[in-house]
Amino acid sequence: GLKLSNNVIPAGGGITFQIEISDLHEPGAMTCGLALYNERNHRVCLFHTLYNNNMTFRGGAKKTLTCTIPSLPLTAGQYYVELVLSDGYNELERVDRAEKFQIIFGDVLGTGKIPNHRQCAVILPCQWRE
Repeated sequence: GLKLSNNVIPAGGGITFQIEISDLHEPGAMTCGLALYNERNHRVCLFHTLYNNNMTFRGGAKKTLTCTIPSLPLTAGQYYVELVLSDGYNELERVDRAEKFQIIFGDVLGTGKIPNHRQCAVILPCQWRE
């Protein structure tokens, strides 16, 4: 199962995903990935045990993985979480819409404004000069 720390977060806010794995007795090293999809079903980002932390884990009767994202600078809208467990070569399990959450306005750029989901998927800082 998948649990979220919050189902509504401001743009730029943090979120924690808790993945509970039970009765997965795969003998080798495994990886876990969380992909976030927007309302248009576009994959906007991926958080992965191997890519982000160079981490693998072993199965067992019960295991809990925690993924903490300190800042999620996504545009406002609804997002769906895809959960994938892999043995490094093959998918062991995939849950397409394991959970959903809402991003609401957050002053991530410090201007009191943010772009909408039609303009972009992520909100990244920059400096303009004239």
